[in-house]
Amino acid sequence: MADTFSFKAGGNIAPSRIIALSDAFTVTQAGATDDDDLLGVSAESTKDAPGLSGASTNHAESGDPVQYYGPGQVCLVEAGASITAPALCTADANGRAVTATTGERAVLRVFEDAGALGQKVRALVIDPIDLD
Repeated sequence: MADTFSFKAGGNIAPSRIIALSDAFTVTQAGATDDDDLLGVSAESTKDAPGLSGASTNHAESGDPVQYYGPGQVCLVEAGASITAPALCTADANGRAVTATTGERAVLRVFEDAGALGQKVRALVIDPIDLD
């Protein structure tokens, strides 16, 4: 990953989810109403090694450092619904990528079709743009 600002988690953040700035150097998993604060996408990794008893499936939990993809970087993002590429996308209520519509702010350009909820697709993180 390229050099980026360091942020800490303001709550649980799942892997490959859109994140939003919530406070000074603090991010949360984006929700559908976080249009003004969309920042990028959390990394694919989990906090703990997979398969360990009691291991966290989150990328980060409150206070943990967050690795993320910012503008100009290609990432894997989890789809919140079917997406037909190419598409400009924003976050759903759970930080998953959904096709942005008029009046929303897009933070991703998705290059692969997503056939269903939960599928991970490649996307380019972009500077947020308002769709008029």
